[in-house]
Amino acid sequence: MTHIDGKAKGQFVEGLELAEDLLLSRTALLYPAGTMLSRSHLEKLIKMREANRRLDFEFLLIWNDPLVRECRLELEFMVREILRKRLKDKFCQSFLAPVEEHLGPVLERLLDDDKLILTLYDKLYSNFGGSTGISPFLEHAGEVLLFSLGIALTQSYGTIIRDNPSRLTDIAAVALLHNLGALGRLEQIIRSPEEERQKVYWEACREGYELWGNLEAGGRIGQSIVHLAGYSQGERGFLGRKEWPAVLANIVLVALSYLQKERGLFGEPQPVRLIIDQLNARVLENYLNETAVRSLTTGLKFRDIFAFYQEMDSLIRECPYKSAITYPMTGFKSPTIFICRHTVRECPYLDGSRSSVNLVRPQGDLEPGRYHRCNLLTPQLHIFYEKYYEEIKDSNPPD
Repeated sequence: MTHIDGKAKGQFVEGLELAEDLLLSRTALLYPAGTMLSRSHLEKLIKMREANRRLDFEFLLIWNDPLVRECRLELEFMVREILRKRLKDKFCQSFLAPVEEHLGPVLERLLDDDKLILTLYDKLYSNFGGSTGISPFLEHAGEVLLFSLGIALTQSYGTIIRDNPSRLTDIAAVALLHNLGALGRLEQIIRSPEEERQKVYWEACREGYELWGNLEAGGRIGQSIVHLAGYSQGERGFLGRKEWPAVLANIVLVALSYLQKERGLFGEPQPVRLIIDQLNARVLENYLNETAVRSLTTGLKFRDIFAFYQEMDSLIRECPYKSAITYPMTGFKSPTIFICRHTVRECPYLDGSRSSVNLVRPQGDLEPGRYHRCNLLTPQLHIFYEKYYEEIKDSNPPD
């Protein structure tokens, strides 16, 4: 279903054909089925709409080659324009440079699927010249596509991608279509209270995953979408798995997690350095995949943050009881300490004199309760923190 809006004067697609009669009323025929819409047809509808804002023309179009071609060009232009702008960003230049090299073949394979184009048609042309233009959620999906490819083209995934280049197309498909359901419920999402918007967004995404059954790619990469749908409901079992659908889902998940915060999709935009720190902290909380986050971190040249969290991982492994965990989970609030997750009383390094942390609500894998400081690992971490992480602490805005 397509709508006409009064702002469509500069937008026209050649070759559009009506699938059914376009009526002004039950008895007044404007254009019969089979009419090839010309610019003059469109201009007449716009003038009628401007003269009477209560008019709302809705019509069905025949899915034909001109429409497929126009949608394909529009999608490709959107993605390339996002990349062009991103390559001007100092954080993204080296990270996205390999993407620029591979993007042409990836988009050619991806957009060769007419069913995929048909699925996205409504999101591109459901409102001719609407006030918002291309949906910000569709642009977000385009950015997720680029950043997912950027992560996949780092050294960490070299063998996986080199042995099967078509996997880049799989990544692009999941990234571009991960929020397909939300694209169909924009008004409901935007009108939702700010504190509920993200929940409504992911509910819409989950409902939209059934559309994957209509796509040729659905059978090949549908399991990755199942993982993403489950993650929005608290499922994390795929985070450490090595099979391709899980690897793919983890790559896209990290990309969209970063971009939601950077773009401010559900709140205020956040600084890049802060976001990268938060994502690395989520790895330690077992909420994100380590390889994908570390690849994004080094790809965006935040090697100091990478080194800091790598040191945390190393220290965690020194605990003979496998009970050490960091708190708090970000270096922005205060110097990080190690606490004992299970309060191992026989450990000589447990500071049993007093509790260092009293949680009133869950944080990551930590349940509410009192936790004691680890006197083995905390001093080592503080030495590293003071030596290498000063820049991050200094960049912390005052509370």
